[in-house]
Amino acid sequence: MQAAEAACIRAPELTVTLRMTVRDSATHTCRLIFKLAVEVDMLMHVLASGMEIDPAVLDKLRGRCVQELMSTNGGSYFKDAVNYQNGL
Repeated sequence: MQAAEAACIRAPELTVTLRMTVRDSATHTCRLIFKLAVEVDMLMHVLASGMEIDPAVLDKLRGRCVQELMSTNGGSYFKDAVNYQNGL
C-alpha cells in the first residue's frame, strides 16, 4: 500500500514539474521565433530599399515560395533559390 500512496503523492508533483518545463520551453521557443522574425524583417527592408519590384511579380514569388516550402516540409536552400532565379 505504501507504493500506491507514494505514487498518488508524487503524481501531482510530476504534473506540475512537467507543466513548468513545457511552459518554459514554449516561452523560449517564442522568443527565438520573435528574434528570427526581427532579423527577417530587417533583411526584407534592406532588400526592398535597393530594389524596384513589380507587385505582380512579388505576388507570384510569394505563391511560389509557399508552394516550395509546403512541398519540402519547410526546408529552403539558398542554392535552390539561386538555381531557380538563374533558370536552372
